[in-house]
Amino acid sequence: PRLGITTDDIRGGCWITEPRRYLGELDRLRGHARVWVVFAGVGMREVSMATEYANAIGVWKGGIISRSPVPLFPPMSVDLYDFSESPARAGVTADRFPITLAPPGKAASIACAAGPVSPRGTHARS
Repeated sequence: PRLGITTDDIRGGCWITEPRRYLGELDRLRGHARVWVVFAGVGMREVSMATEYANAIGVWKGGIISRSPVPLFPPMSVDLYDFSESPARAGVTADRFPITLAPPGKAASIACAAGPVSPRGTHARS
């Protein structure tokens, strides 16, 4: 706020059993030229899928990955995207994007709802 920068925050959910919903959250940010996508507390398979989709609907401008100091916790990543609409990307939608994730194991489903790895998924900022 001190710099005059305004943001629209969207805190993502934990959708391990419904992975297409991660993509729908990213869809809500289409049209924004500066979108920061932060992945924290989610498994690498969900991050990989969401990153593939972000690359399909936008242009990656840079990012970092921070390794967790706690051995069992996944790393945190911060990526800047341009989700401004372009005709070539308009046909890519969350409901039609191919998802190749196998169903999650029981432990992953439990971790999503409770426990130390449940910060509830992605957090994107435009």
